[in-house]
Amino acid sequence: MIKNDYFIGSLLRISTFIFLFSRGCLYIIFDSPYRALLWREELFRPFVELFGSNWQHYADTSNPGIAVLEKSIGFFFIFASFCALRIKSSKAQKFMSTSIAGAGIFTCFHIFLKYLGHDHELPIVAEYILQGLTPFLFLAYLKLMPDGKGDKWKNPSSLLFFCSKVIIALCFLGHGLYAAGWPYQPAHFVRMLSTSIFVDFDTATILVTCIGFFDIFLAIIIFIKPLEKLALGHMAFWGFATAMARLISYVIVPMKMDNLNPWFFESSVRFIHGAMPLFLFLLLSRVRPPNLHFSDIKETLFCKKYIYSALAAFIIFSSLGAFIFANQPQVPIVASTIHAPVKVPSSLQMSDFRQSSTGRWISDTVFANDNFPVRFILLEDGKNDELFEETFNKFKPLFNKRQTIIKKVNKRLIKSFRNSAESDQKLSEQQILLFIKKVLITF
Repeated sequence: MIKNDYFIGSLLRISTFIFLFSRGCLYIIFDSPYRALLWREELFRPFVELFGSNWQHYADTSNPGIAVLEKSIGFFFIFASFCALRIKSSKAQKFMSTSIAGAGIFTCFHIFLKYLGHDHELPIVAEYILQGLTPFLFLAYLKLMPDGKGDKWKNPSSLLFFCSKVIIALCFLGHGLYAAGWPYQPAHFVRMLSTSIFVDFDTATILVTCIGFFDIFLAIIIFIKPLEKLALGHMAFWGFATAMARLISYVIVPMKMDNLNPWFFESSVRFIHGAMPLFLFLLLSRVRPPNLHFSDIKETLFCKKYIYSALAAFIIFSSLGAFIFANQPQVPIVASTIHAPVKVPSSLQMSDFRQSSTGRWISDTVFANDNFPVRFILLEDGKNDELFEETFNKFKPLFNKRQTIIKKVNKRLIKSFRNSAESDQKLSEQQILLFIKKVLITF
């Protein structure tokens, strides 16, 4: 039993530091979702033209500016992580607390961009919500945290403790839904388990599914009072295990130290998935939050400032999502070899194409009924409808050969998988295609 209240506070402080520092390093050394957002032609082209420029010039010159933006956000994350180490609950350190809250806003926006990048998959929001709200949870518990080794924790409110359990439960629910196969079972989940415990791919697939249902089970029993500590203990173990799985499967087992970067940070940024349940588990040994009553929830939900804030956030994010995905073709997924009948257009018009950031004229809708995404690119510059129709007539025979093309594409995908690092994993051809989420074919 942990008897040192100061140690429990240090666990929360250090885990918040590790999360923010790791997220900052990933932004600085690698990439961020902001680049994909800022290069969405449908969203930013009107603004570019509003300032007297054109999309081609913006695409050619914006990369350094975007790099500065994401690296700046990365350095801000690192600064906020050191603020989390230094800030004290007994002092009015407004600048540090504001910086940590600002980092929380950026982490929440990171989740929103991940949600857009994953085709509006709700489990991705649930899985990342613990990361996004960690800075705010830290600030909430900071007011109750002992400053010295002789101090004691103040009792958290019933609402704060309940919200903490909801956030942790959502994280494990999102992870569990993916592992159980909804909306699909990510292949890298199976690969990491297969590599880490040295089992074949089929066995790992079954184990990942079982783990997924167990995660969902934990997300439920955490709200049953007599079982909450049991659930938090298991969540702490699974949180640390899934975080370390990336380091084990990509670095330690294959002994590829050049993979240490980025997989070290991909593991450490998920350290919070185990640290937060452990923190609540240990906190329960020192304090006993009062029972949550409906009046507590009602008082919070119907507070005007919360209503206005929630309404503003809903309008902003809904509008942003609508702008980003306006007129975007829905890209199908390779899932089977069954093909729906396709209507062959009689002609192709200039309106069927748009100019990409590279200057090419492309269409993602001409072959949209196929079971994999297809991009039709004109090598000539688009001048008028006659040129488009002439070019289309040259390639129109491809419509009549689409079944042959699809079979060749599937064979190439299967062959590439067999020749890859995962070639030792026993998968049927259908299983290989099911694990492929997106494939872009360019004509």
